[in-house]
Amino acid sequence: TNVYSLPSSFGLTGDPRFEGAPDEASEAGPDGESPASPPARAVGVMGSAELRAFFSRGHFQSGRYHGSRYKTQQALELGKREIITDFQLLLSSLMDQRQAKRDRVQSEILKMQDFSAELAGRLRLTSEHLDRQIALLQDQFKLTEEGQGWVLAALNRYQLGFDRGVTDALDFDLLVA
Repeated sequence: TNVYSLPSSFGLTGDPRFEGAPDEASEAGPDGESPASPPARAVGVMGSAELRAFFSRGHFQSGRYHGSRYKTQQALELGKREIITDFQLLLSSLMDQRQAKRDRVQSEILKMQDFSAELAGRLRLTSEHLDRQIALLQDQFKLTEEGQGWVLAALNRYQLGFDRGVTDALDFDLLVA
């Protein structure tokens, strides 16, 4: 089994604002594993700060809150739809950033063609790399619409939290009644 941990420099450890606050890692599932186990050192597109921030959001806690408060299938679906929409907006932003960078690289290639064939070749490699990243993000955008792909991790954490919230609320209601 793989164990991932965030570096201590991530900023939450030792921060008095977060002392005593529950986190996803403290909510062990039935198999003892945390519902959120993000990789500590993702590479490529997955290593972007924006994606790391998205996956480190409290999807489990949000689902737990919504589950305990609303307890309806409609609330569950709306919560999942919100996650999907947020993720698609993020993917669109990442694609736009990479497309703008690719356009700048293409412009530099045109400038460098006659000046340095070696530099132009390196820039072409960079452009191809950006093309692959854009294609990957486009694929994820399409998969996200179906609740598949990278977003599935966040959706699953939300679902687990929602289920836990409903169970906790029902248990509380039974104890009080």
